[in-house]
Amino acid sequence: MFLQAYKEMWRVSNKFYKNERKHLVLLTILVVFTSLITTILPYFIKLIVDNTHKNENINYIYILVISYCCAWLLSQTIDWIKNALSGLIAAKQETTVLIASLDNYLKLTKTKQDKIDVGIFNAEAVRASNAFSMITFAFLLVFLPVILQLFFITYILSINISVYFSLGFIFASFLLFLISVLINKKSKRYYEPLYSIKNILNSKFLEKINNAYEIKVNDAANFEVSNFKRNVNTFVEQSFNSHFKIACLMIFQISFIFLFMLGFLLVSTKLFAIGKMTTGDMVMISSYIMMLTTPSLMISQQINLLAGNTVALEKFYSYFNLEKDQLNSESYHDQDLLFSFKNAGLEIAGKLSPEVNLDLYKKKMYAIVGKTGSGKSTLINYMLGAYKLKIGKLFYKDIEITKEYSTKIFDEVAFVGQNYSIFTGSLRENLIYNTEYNYSDDQLIYLLNVFDLQHFLLDKKLTLDDDINEYLKVFSGGEKQRLNILRAVLKKPKVLILDEPTSALDLSTSIKVLSYLKNEIETLIVITHSQECVDLADEIINVEQLFRCESS
Repeated sequence: MFLQAYKEMWRVSNKFYKNERKHLVLLTILVVFTSLITTILPYFIKLIVDNTHKNENINYIYILVISYCCAWLLSQTIDWIKNALSGLIAAKQETTVLIASLDNYLKLTKTKQDKIDVGIFNAEAVRASNAFSMITFAFLLVFLPVILQLFFITYILSINISVYFSLGFIFASFLLFLISVLINKKSKRYYEPLYSIKNILNSKFLEKINNAYEIKVNDAANFEVSNFKRNVNTFVEQSFNSHFKIACLMIFQISFIFLFMLGFLLVSTKLFAIGKMTTGDMVMISSYIMMLTTPSLMISQQINLLAGNTVALEKFYSYFNLEKDQLNSESYHDQDLLFSFKNAGLEIAGKLSPEVNLDLYKKKMYAIVGKTGSGKSTLINYMLGAYKLKIGKLFYKDIEITKEYSTKIFDEVAFVGQNYSIFTGSLRENLIYNTEYNYSDDQLIYLLNVFDLQHFLLDKKLTLDDDINEYLKVFSGGEKQRLNILRAVLKKPKVLILDEPTSALDLSTSIKVLSYLKNEIETLIVITHSQECVDLADEIINVEQLFRCESS
């Protein structure tokens, strides 16, 4: 599961991070050079100490000292270049995973999206993006350097001390690694409940923030805070329990590192005492043991973190296996018939409707009416490809869109839903969002006047390109509704589908907006409870009668 999850993150990271392989190869080369130079430094110290004791030529000792200092300077320089490159790669990997997660989420079927808790998804996306880069760097910056250092140290010890001593050294190091792997398997089980309860906590926090108005006007702040405190206490207890057990495993592993360090220092001291080692050898071996002690501890910590990162990656990977919308780019030929349902069974509130036969033609205004929950929005969702028919067929003009929706349809069909959105950025960016057409300032200002939105600029003395972020919260429901409708109009659609477009508008504004739309848009399909809207329509589709007639 982990390998599949990491492979998927690697694939999507490569997709959005074009130079990832080149940067990682360069980083690997820097790691190899740093490991080699770091391993050589204690050997230089050995040579300096031994030659000082033997009273060798002072010029030779000068050369050794200068060589040691130059090697140290080179290792530090390469190390900082490596750190800078690592920062770039980490930022790129984390952000590309976030891009990929957004891309994946937006392409999921609406049925799957409706089942996902946004708060939990957000927490898991952020955690997975961090986990992916941390796992990558755990191998590149922790495991690989230690493996290389062990290789270089073993070679140097074998030619300076003995082959048996070097083999014992590498065997003990390998034993430490196996112990770390076993601890990783045990610690992994403690991260699962920790992440799950943290996700729930984040979700509940966002829930309260999103419903702040209802909480305030019902004087429920103290009640909600008290409930949230109970959730927090549960999280704290679980967090302490998990971290305590993980800490116990880490102390167990540190004990083995202590035995490794103590054992080889005692053996080295004995060999020095019986004349099998020089003073320089003793200093070199001590340096190597100390040099490996910190990386060994880092490996312990990284393997511990790896368990948590693995859980995070595996949990998030499940989102990439969810069902996605099946789209194609099939073209259609123009004709009067737009949408056509043939013996279609629509799933409404979990139940399959009677077979529906319905044709909608261009150059008309349709008003879709019916009680709440009767299937008005569901009917629209099938037209937009958000839902797929299980029974019957659905056509747009002369192409079948029952199973696969054509992206070409969006070239002439636009939709405005009940949930109105104003995005961060400028007013111009909000208006020309996702449109291929260019508009002059005069054209945009004219349309703002038509939709009675010119005060966005006048009241605050703003231009079309000024940032409106600080004003987002004060926009009324009616203003958001009109802005969303205008945004759709600017795409110049031939077919405009609207879900309750006048719910937040007063009577005169509703008539003004609807009249403008009817004159400017070739075909309107409108879900409405408004009598004014129904009066303007050429045809009325009552979904209750439609389903009842089909079933009789």
